[in-house]
Amino acid sequence: MEILIEGQRKGDRDLMMKNMLYWLAPFLFIFGFASKASARTVWSTSGTGCIVDTGSSSKASTSTIDGSMTFASGQTGTYEATCIIPTLSFAGCVGTTANVYITATDSDTSGTNTHAYAELRYVNKDGAASVGYLAYVYSNAFVTSSTARTKGTSSAFGSFSFSAVNFASNYYWIAVDMYRSSTSNNSTMWGISIECADF
Repeated sequence: MEILIEGQRKGDRDLMMKNMLYWLAPFLFIFGFASKASARTVWSTSGTGCIVDTGSSSKASTSTIDGSMTFASGQTGTYEATCIIPTLSFAGCVGTTANVYITATDSDTSGTNTHAYAELRYVNKDGAASVGYLAYVYSNAFVTSSTARTKGTSSAFGSFSFSAVNFASNYYWIAVDMYRSSTSNNSTMWGISIECADF
């Protein structure tokens, strides 16, 4: 008799569990789906997709083999480059913000002896406003290995709001700044992207 009652209890528990799973399944699916949000690339370019400023071009070394931008042998200091941004669409993006990412190597990681830097800038088409910026990221902010190629952004300054972007009124570009204080340090820019959250 006790065995029968215990078996009945087990059957009741199994039935209860099945009913719970039946009602919870849609919610588990939704939350599981949401937790796997990925990134949507709105725009990207390799390091060689940027134009090195003529005044500092002797300091730069670019490669059509791997798309990288780094320093020419024996060169130190700073050089700059401009990455042209076409009209972007944030359709399909989740939320209200996007991030500027760079993929870089930085030999002194969070130190100040070398860096790769990218800044999203704009200027008004009719000249009514001076140059401004929406977001920027230093390799020093996220690189933790002195040799590994790393993709990252700045949690504090790398993001910007979609609503701040107005291609009807402004021109946009990425300004790149590459710096090293001596030849014993080096940074390389492999690529830049603008990304948003996507499901």
